[in-house]
Amino acid sequence: MVFLYALVRNQAIHRKAIQQQLDTQLKNADADRFALATQLHNDLQPYLTAICKKIEMIRLQPYTQQHADEALAMAEQSFRLSRDLTRLVLPYNVKTTNLPEAIRYFADQLQQEDFMVTIDDKNIPALEQDLLLNVCRLLQEIMYNSIKHSTATLLKIHIRYRDAILLLRTAEEGWRQQPASRKDTRKGVGMELMQSRVRLLNGDMHCSTHKQEGTRYVIKVPVPASQLFKNA
Repeated sequence: MVFLYALVRNQAIHRKAIQQQLDTQLKNADADRFALATQLHNDLQPYLTAICKKIEMIRLQPYTQQHADEALAMAEQSFRLSRDLTRLVLPYNVKTTNLPEAIRYFADQLQQEDFMVTIDDKNIPALEQDLLLNVCRLLQEIMYNSIKHSTATLLKIHIRYRDAILLLRTAEEGWRQQPASRKDTRKGVGMELMQSRVRLLNGDMHCSTHKQEGTRYVIKVPVPASQLFKNA
């Protein structure tokens, strides 16, 4: 009996240590994201702006106009990508306990002419801040992956809460081109961070990619009453 008690106790201590390690890793990752966003905003974007201004001056010469126009278009595209990356990696200080509202904030930052995000939610309770932020980070990473790796024009996000389980489903739709020839590389650091967050939340994640359907995620996160917002 004493042996079983000691075994259970040691397992509990081990699980707690793993949770603390994952929490530390994710906090470090968020700090790195903030540093990257700061560098993009403070260093790269002003540099690209200066390049655009210099190219505008070159365009005044008729014989260089075509090359200058092409260079300017490339520089402006680089600036837009830099701005979008800044928005994507900058940690968001969530000021709401409403998950759909927080996700819509992220989605609004990503809306583009050729990429849209739709959110279908129903009866989602208010969540504690730590849980809310981690769930937002999961969905933010999925949005980022869709823009970076996919040729889809639409990302659908489905959110439900039932029997103390938060269910997240995402699906890509509306291909700009046939996805058969694309190379999907969604198995890097971003995926590892997502898996770490899911483990930290004691949840479960399934990811599947099909040539004609894109990438789909199904994430289940247990949400006991203790993780619901106290004043809700």
